[in-house]
Parts: sequence; C-alpha cells; structure tokens
Amino acid sequence: MRIGLTGRIASGKSTVARILERLGANVIVSDAVVHELLSDPEVQRRVAEILGEDRLPDKAKIADRLFSDPQLRRRYCDYLYPRVLEVMRSREEPDKPNVWEVPLLYEAGWDKEMDAVIVVTAPEEVRLGRALRRGMNEEDFRRRDALFSGDAEKRADFVLDNSGDLVRLERQVREVWERLLKGGKSGYGRKDGC
Repeated sequence: MRIGLTGRIASGKSTVARILERLGANVIVSDAVVHELLSDPEVQRRVAEILGEDRLPDKAKIADRLFSDPQLRRRYCDYLYPRVLEVMRSREEPDKPNVWEVPLLYEAGWDKEMDAVIVVTAPEEVRLGRALRRGMNEEDFRRRDALFSGDAEKRADFVLDNSGDLVRLERQVREVWERLLKGGKSGYGRKDGC
C-alpha cells in the first residue's frame, strides 16, 4: 500500500509521519531524497545550469530563486522530480504500508500514484507561528504557502486537524491507520472537524 502524506507548510506533516512510522509504516520523505540527490555532482551541475549559476548555490538561495520564478521552478521540477520519484519507489518496502511525505504531492501529480492521501491541516496563524519559530520569515512563509493546492482537502481521502493538541492528533492518526489497514478510506475528518 502506498499512502501520500501532504499538507501546507508547518501543518505538521513530519509529526504525522513520525507517528505513522511508530505504528509500522515505512516513511519516505521527499525533501530528504531531494537533499541526497543534490549531493550528487552531476545533479549539482545540472541544477546549477538550470539556475544559470556556475556552481550550485546554497539551499536558501536555491529556494529563494525557485519560489520567486515560476518558470525556473518548472524547469527545476521537470529535471528533478523524475529522479525523486525513482528513488522514492526504490525505497518502498513490500511488506509494509509505504507513506510518502511530499509537501507538493498534488502539484507534482503524484496523488495518482497513491492508494490513499492524507492531508494535514492547521489554521494559517498556527502554521505561521510554527514557521516563524523555525526561523522562517513571513514573506518566505507566504510564498511557499501559496504553492500548495487550494483544493487538497477536498481531494484527500483523510484530513487531519493539527491545530495544536498532539494527543488529539495522535488519536486521529491511529484511527486513520486502522482504517487504512482494513482497506477503508474516504473522508475522515471532513465533516466532523477531527
């Protein structure tokens, strides 16, 4: 089974991923895969070329360039996403449910690869507070947040509310996990606000 895990910036995807891992999922994090790929000299050369640089700039400069230029971001994604997809598939374990933590799952079109999709939500002011505590500035938060699909919650099989109560979030994750293991899905939390 392949489960997509996504949500807006600072919504709590990583927290949900850790809970799912404790429950027995094989969690594969796309951001970690990107980081690994960017350590390969050939990938570095190609990404630097896409960015119009002589060599690969630091992570902050890459992000700044990509989040401010949609055409550049498209070229970068067209090059890197197929490689990320290949690595993520290779890290799946056939005897476990595989959870792919992908911030822009719908935007990449990878939702079609999933048996189910979980979207983690939290109010904007909560997410902004979390992002600021991590050292991100508000402008960067807003640019990144604007990339997320506005209809992800409607398209998801499960929606988890991470407004701040970790006990409640863990309960929701356990309930979703049990439903997934039984082969069920479809809309947990959409109507009751769980």
